[in-house]
Amino acid sequence: MDYIPDGSIQHAGDNILGLVMKILEAPEFASNLPRTNKPRTVYFDFMSIFMVTYSYPMGNLLAKLAILISLISLAWRIKKAAPSGNKHGMMLVAWCRVKALGVILASMVAGVLTSVAVALVLTVFGSTMSWYARPYLTIGLYYCSCVGTMLAIHWKVALSRRRGKDWEDGEWTALEHYHDANQLLWIAALVVLMASGIHGIYVPITWVAFTGTVFSAASPWFLRLGRRGHHGQLVIVAILATLIPLLLTVCLSMSIEVAIFPIMGRVGTLTNPELVAAVICSFLAIFCTSYMIPFVHVSSNGSRLIYVLLGVCAVSMATAISPLGFPYSAANGRASPQRILFFNVERTFHNERQENIGQDSGIWAVPLDYNGPRSLKQVARGRKISRVDCSKHIYCGMPYYFPVISKLRETYYIEAPGPIFHRQRKFQLVSQKAAAFGSRRMTFNFTGPTHMGMTLSPRKGVNLAGWSFTKGPIVKGHRWDGGRPTYFVYLSQGEDLGPWEFWIDLEVPAERPSTEPVIDVGYYTYYMQQNDQRQMAFQLFLKELPEWIHPTPWASSADFYTF
Repeated sequence: MDYIPDGSIQHAGDNILGLVMKILEAPEFASNLPRTNKPRTVYFDFMSIFMVTYSYPMGNLLAKLAILISLISLAWRIKKAAPSGNKHGMMLVAWCRVKALGVILASMVAGVLTSVAVALVLTVFGSTMSWYARPYLTIGLYYCSCVGTMLAIHWKVALSRRRGKDWEDGEWTALEHYHDANQLLWIAALVVLMASGIHGIYVPITWVAFTGTVFSAASPWFLRLGRRGHHGQLVIVAILATLIPLLLTVCLSMSIEVAIFPIMGRVGTLTNPELVAAVICSFLAIFCTSYMIPFVHVSSNGSRLIYVLLGVCAVSMATAISPLGFPYSAANGRASPQRILFFNVERTFHNERQENIGQDSGIWAVPLDYNGPRSLKQVARGRKISRVDCSKHIYCGMPYYFPVISKLRETYYIEAPGPIFHRQRKFQLVSQKAAAFGSRRMTFNFTGPTHMGMTLSPRKGVNLAGWSFTKGPIVKGHRWDGGRPTYFVYLSQGEDLGPWEFWIDLEVPAERPSTEPVIDVGYYTYYMQQNDQRQMAFQLFLKELPEWIHPTPWASSADFYTF
């Protein structure tokens, strides 16, 4: 936000409003226009150069045509390659493709596992998210490790084959087997996606169409180049066959990284971003190199490339573990800050008689990424810090702004002076009476700022049957205290329109004593404007934070009641 001009933020709403109003004036929204059953259109961006559009039936037809050409070519070549031309000979030739498919799948699994192993090593060393500020590190950490492992397995199989007789011609035949096996994998993926009704399957269509034409239909001529020693022409043909689908896949991979990797800084502390990055990058590496990996079977020295890739991986790991791999940056133009929410909180606790039985204040710190707890312990030196215990009170006894406790469960409480509020808050039980047989209606009244929240959790044996907020079934939140359900309510208003009143209906067993509590309620207020943060100790704490931490500071209160 610090690098966005104020004018852009100020006029963003006006620009969006004008755009929406103009869209609503489009003739397509006129109610008197007849509905047309035009086929759905698929469109995608190709390298940010031009837009490709086609109807779904046309794409479906092209996909089926590419699959048909590939399968007919494969069947024809299997029949032609059979020694005696009979069924048994064709089964032997087909079995060679099946074995090649097994090697390919094994190498893919090994490549993914190697990337995951690299991620686990970085996790053990406490060097996670080094790519957050330096995305290029993923190339060495995960792409090179995955591709190097796949090449190593294929090279090992090639060396085993070369111990036999007439291996030179056999290597080119093996290359044909692996290309056919790869084609079958892409065809299988394409068939599954088509059967699922997914329209955006242009990537597998492109791979099957281009590589199927060259590596399947033109395979005899293509392999003849290699057998005759025309390796240069062979490389050119292979590059031309995979150029368009490879460019499309690489651009899509870059878009996926640009979209997903920044989110890793906001997924909470329970998700290990290294494992997510490892799996994503390894699958993208498999997609990009699936047709090029088998060329190691006709290579004179495939180990050289394997050593280079694994060496790059080792250097990248060393960089990630060293201080050079620090994941955060506050540099202008390439800021990659660590995001942490800081709530200057005042908490009060009440018993069944609405008496105040406890009160404290502090800074509730909510780290938004995997490294957050470690960073908090560093910046809170000299202050008493403790992890929040979520078993004692509803919603961990903290003023959650959204019901995201499942993602942001690991939070910390730093001892500090409480916030200074410019107005008083109030929450009280107005009445309690029988609404129907076995049902009790409780009416509450509350007053507070423009942003407030509430959590409710009936005691065991008590059921929340209805309330005045919404009609229909009530959505339950996460469970706590041995399976008790929770319910989250959020209220936001542009101006103070209080006081507010609401009721809830509870189904209470008849044998339950009237003096026994039936529900726990948490009432929260949020003060998000900067002029609401009047506590100087809180301001001083924020100023002491490193520049690579981007804090989101609020003042808040949390009051807990038992009724």
